Amino acid sequence: MLRSDEIEKWLESAAPTRARPLNPKKRALIEMSANATPQPSRKAKARRIDEGCDKVDVFVDREGSEEEIETPRPPMPMPMRAMPPLPQGTPSATPILSPTQKSRHDADSRSRSQSHSQSEVSVGTGSSVGGKRKRTGSPTKKWSDQLVAQYPVRRQPVQRIPDLPPDLQELVLAMHEIKYMRGILHERHIVWKGDVGPGVPREDDNMFTQTAEEGEKRDQLGTVPDLAWARKRFERAQHCLARVFAEAEWNCFVYSRLLEKALEGTRYNTRANCAYIPSARIHPPDLVPLATRTSLSESKKVDFCITLELNDDPSWDLDELQQSLYSVGVDSLNHTDYAGIRWTPIAVSIETKMPYAGTIEASLQLSTWGAAHIKFLRQMLSKVGNAAVPIIPLPLVVVVGNEWEMYYMQDCGAKKAVMWTSIPIGDTSTLGGIYQVITGIQRLIQWAEQVYRPWFEENIFRPLLGLAKKASVPTLE
Repeated sequence: MLRSDEIEKWLESAAPTRARPLNPKKRALIEMSANATPQPSRKAKARRIDEGCDKVDVFVDREGSEEEIETPRPPMPMPMRAMPPLPQGTPSATPILSPTQKSRHDADSRSRSQSHSQSEVSVGTGSSVGGKRKRTGSPTKKWSDQLVAQYPVRRQPVQRIPDLPPDLQELVLAMHEIKYMRGILHERHIVWKGDVGPGVPREDDNMFTQTAEEGEKRDQLGTVPDLAWARKRFERAQHCLARVFAEAEWNCFVYSRLLEKALEGTRYNTRANCAYIPSARIHPPDLVPLATRTSLSESKKVDFCITLELNDDPSWDLDELQQSLYSVGVDSLNHTDYAGIRWTPIAVSIETKMPYAGTIEASLQLSTWGAAHIKFLRQMLSKVGNAAVPIIPLPLVVVVGNEWEMYYMQDCGAKKAVMWTSIPIGDTSTLGGIYQVITGIQRLIQWAEQVYRPWFEENIFRPLLGLAKKASVPTLE
């Protein structure tokens, strides 16, 4: 074994080794040019040690020999001691900003302040848009504005039927029968009495037709769905109510199903249609009533409508009809440019709201929509030379949650209109109420076919096409 003194002697005699650097600093080609700027000498570089450097690099010269030189390094900064935070509100606690940063900071602060205030207003008013849309006034204030509009709409309750205009009496009387559940079901369904009746013997009996004549009139309206279907709609409505569903769910799962089922049972299911039109806007805009403040009333929309198909006549081709109407400057048979109902005249308009929303806002929307409808009909009558023809009253329906109500818009000339309010025609909170609604919708479809269609075709549609008048159709009985 080697002794320690021998090992030390061997280490002293051994040549020191250096590891080749991974990235040796080689001189650039420009340094080899005779015209290049002279580089500092090794001694000049070595003098940079007094700048506070303590690192050592390996320098490789042209001949490939290596030499240790000290590379200058900047002095390490001294670590800063943490300062205790200044109390809030101290002037020095606010950072010093440049003018550009200050303006951007102020704009952000204003934006956050406005967003906060709008969110508070949204919570306070129950708005669902979170400050994106500003309320323009209460529904009551809007109703008062309509009284002084260019085409004012006055609300008036339905009281005694004989005091109503003759054009209204027949349909209002039929709706009053439905209101009190008289004859809403044929006597063949008497076995349903225990399920659909309110539990009062006399009222239970009145729900069913009493004579053959009443039974025949009920059959003319159409058939009714069975109890299983009615129970399903009842359960669905109560589910929407309990879960606080939005208006869209009510429209999809309750209201549209009732409208479709009522239409399906009528004999007019190929001549009429129930359309879902929440995106249909009033068009052209000049149909929207103009207030005395020279500002337009809010352009309102509705959710559903009952329309009439005009291509049921085999001699009429819809494409040819459209081209004929275009040729006389008519691009729609309604007061809207919504493509789905452009060529199917609206007979009944329906507005829906969530439960507990109240009827004021819904009736306000219908009044604006109905006023535009009447103005459009008057323009069409004038276009074909029938300006003196009176416009028949237009039924309107308001649905708030489970409750269904009937309104009427009566044109009183170019200066005003009356909105007659209101007749309950059923609800979806009971099975009997569901059959009330079905009967009421079928009565409206019958009115649209037997009363509104002849009036529209005779006074507007046929004159637009230059066609002869059609034979009269029996009115509603």
